[in-house]
Amino acid sequence: MRASNLTSRSSGTNNNTHSHGAGSNNLIYNLPEGISSRTMCAISADEESHRFVVGTCSLQAPNTIHVLNYSEDTNTVDLETVLPFD
Repeated sequence: MRASNLTSRSSGTNNNTHSHGAGSNNLIYNLPEGISSRTMCAISADEESHRFVVGTCSLQAPNTIHVLNYSEDTNTVDLETVLPFD
C-alpha cells in the first residue's frame, strides 16, 4: 500500500476509518472533531506491517501524534497509539 492511498481528515464521527466504495483501496482515518492534521508519513523502517504516523495541528487543543496500522487482510486502519507532542 502506498502512503497516498491513506488520507486523514477531521470528523465528528466515532468511527475512525472509512473505505471509499466496494473494492476500493482508499481509506480515510478520522481525527477528532475540530482537529486538523499537519502531516502524515509512512514508517518505512517497519518491513512487517504498514504503519503510518499522523501529526495534528491545533491551536486550541494539545497536539498529538497518532500511530496507525493498516491491515491488508481486512482493509482497515487501526489506531495503535496516540502520543503527546508539544
